[in-house]
Amino acid sequence: KEDGGNLTFASTWTSFLGSLEEKDKDDKRFIVSSAMSDSDRQLYFADFVIELQAVEDEKRRRIRDARRRAEKAQRDAYRDTLRSMATQGKIIPSSRWRNFEDMLSQEGTFGPV
Repeated sequence: KEDGGNLTFASTWTSFLGSLEEKDKDDKRFIVSSAMSDSDRQLYFADFVIELQAVEDEKRRRIRDARRRAEKAQRDAYRDTLRSMATQGKIIPSSRWRNFEDMLSQEGTFGPV
């Protein structure tokens, strides 16, 4: 069921059992035996769900880190543009934003910021 996408880190034992088809419930792994009680199966299930949560957290962390790197690159490009305009004399200490904004909006680095 995990491969079908029905099992997530938010799954509960009850929802998992409810999602099983009759043929899955007849599987020998789901029959209560003396070797493994129902509480043992629930414990293993909970451990597996914790692993799924860790995988999901890692995925979210990677996405967040990639977004931060992209934003930092955009900020750095924007600052480099400002520095180059300052060295060219286009920006001086008495420059006003409203006068400078039109000139800066033509630069490619202004849009993402």
